[in-house]
Amino acid sequence: MSMKPLILVLLGWLAAAAGCAPWESASAPARESVLAVGNANNLYVAAVGASGGTTIFKCWQRDARGTWRYGGAGQGTPAAMVAWREQLMVIFPSGRYGLFGFERPQIFPSPAQAWIPVAACEDGLAVDALGWAGRDPWRVRCEDGKWTSHPVEAPLERDKILDPAMARFLGRLYILWREEVPTLTGAEAEFRLRFVYLEKGKWQGPLTASRLQIASAPLVASDGSTMVSIYRKPGETAWTMGNYVSADEDWHEVRGITGPVPPGPVALARQGPEFYLVGRSDQRPAVAPLDVKEARVGGFEPVQGDESAATRGSSDGTPAGWLLFSLSLLAFLVILMTWQRARQAAGPTSPAPPPTAAGEKPIVLYAPLARRGVALAIDLIVPALLLATGLVLTPLMQLLMPHTYQAWAPVLQGLATGPSAGDQAAMLRENLVFQAILRAIVIFYFTSAEAAFGKTMGKWLMGLEVRSETGGRPSLAQAFVRNVLRIIDELPVFYLVGLFCILTGPRPQRLGDRVAHTAVVVSGSPRP
Repeated sequence: MSMKPLILVLLGWLAAAAGCAPWESASAPARESVLAVGNANNLYVAAVGASGGTTIFKCWQRDARGTWRYGGAGQGTPAAMVAWREQLMVIFPSGRYGLFGFERPQIFPSPAQAWIPVAACEDGLAVDALGWAGRDPWRVRCEDGKWTSHPVEAPLERDKILDPAMARFLGRLYILWREEVPTLTGAEAEFRLRFVYLEKGKWQGPLTASRLQIASAPLVASDGSTMVSIYRKPGETAWTMGNYVSADEDWHEVRGITGPVPPGPVALARQGPEFYLVGRSDQRPAVAPLDVKEARVGGFEPVQGDESAATRGSSDGTPAGWLLFSLSLLAFLVILMTWQRARQAAGPTSPAPPPTAAGEKPIVLYAPLARRGVALAIDLIVPALLLATGLVLTPLMQLLMPHTYQAWAPVLQGLATGPSAGDQAAMLRENLVFQAILRAIVIFYFTSAEAAFGKTMGKWLMGLEVRSETGGRPSLAQAFVRNVLRIIDELPVFYLVGLFCILTGPRPQRLGDRVAHTAVVVSGSPRP
């Protein structure tokens, strides 16, 4: 039975498994909502909704001059958003995070292993995020492009903490949440706002709930000198505003918010010293100023960023998009080459090479340059298949071999996304490691295939093979040497060194073949 149909089926399965998954997906489509964050210069607004069973969010940015721009779109439900420098950082429930701005979205691996983020806030040029590692709370911080993880040594119980939020205020990092508290009658659940804060490296806070009785998620924003929260009280549909008073270290209700607050979900954010409420107007978010002294909201105006001017989508520049393209190209080349060889086999048989006279060496049919190029193009996509298989099997590996997964997770995530964001030195180191891992995969694939079979998949499909100059299959050492030297042959680009050696040498051999004493020939070519 021919192995080619089986290989085609396998390639199709890998393409479907690896290419159809977005770079971040939600466990279930989220209901329509709005999100908003800001910093000293920018205000970021996002609208979350479902489209065709997939959760989609779109984001907009307003700069210090009041100009709106469309920031991009993505797939998945954000666990938290942060206005980080001049970009929007979106953190997903998986721990991965993306940067959205004027360029194509960039997606990076989780900064901490087995970590489920739930809230985040900006701290100047830094980012703080709260998440769970099992049942333990952890704070993950990005500063100067480097991520660090710290346990939260505070009495936080995962089952009791509802709708957590984070904010920076007066040099402290606050964690706020809604928690059910016991009632005298026990007939109806009562929820109050609770919080702890980090000051001088120690977590502190009241052991009892605050005086604010809330029935919704607390929406919190701070400009560094004022921290406010809006929430719904039990049995009410209107929003109420409260503020934090540092004199008695507690929250106080200010009054109900007046003004044209639209029905449905809202968000709270600040830009510089100003606070804003965000709601929905038709299919777009709408923004209105909030007077925190009077608890009064102004008129809502829809964001004006032009989506049609942005060409980037949820999968642009992401590993899944490039992987799908590579797999599709490989499948097309495999089908084309299989059809071509089947057509040649069905045609008239080519005449056998004429017999050579006694003492003459048979003519060796060296591989045509064009066929070598097509074979190389196919073979350079095969490592992507190995990578795709690793990504497909990652969830199974995490389930069956959790300890092994913990050790290999950074490598798998690095292969999936490439180097993470960071300072120039860190990015250079990560890029070198990333390139070394990919190079090792390529060398392993070529070396093992040529030593075991004398040909790779690309050479097999193109009717080529690698031989030692003595006529036999290359040894493991020869295969290793000829493929390690690809690093030189492919310099400066597109194998120019190797092409020069092929065109100028006594035989069509690139540098790796000359050193390893091998050659690429047509399969079935007579041996010398």
